[in-house]
Amino acid sequence: MALVEGWTKTRTAADCERILMAGKVPCARYREVQELFDDPQLVHRKAFTTVADAAGYFRVPNPPFAIEDAPVGARDWIAPLGSSAREILGRLLHIDQDSIDDLHARGILFAEDN
Repeated sequence: MALVEGWTKTRTAADCERILMAGKVPCARYREVQELFDDPQLVHRKAFTTVADAAGYFRVPNPPFAIEDAPVGARDWIAPLGSSAREILGRLLHIDQDSIDDLHARGILFAEDN
């Protein structure tokens, strides 16, 4: 392992990948998210899509599969931050409404209307 580490320390990840692939060694480097968004193969396969929520537009991964005549891609709608907090605290965690109201009033429980 030390031999490999010594070899890779003197090169960029992209250089290592290029050299190894040229030698027919299957490999792939870890890439930054922006590099993935710009990868020609991932663009061709429509691996990412742009969605919008109250905060703006951003990219998300699509499911890694496709079903003929069925929409399986990521959707535009994302629930506003904190929109289900009251329901989760009350119905699932059995916290009483007065306590939930207190958390909200003190700014501990976030909701879009804070």
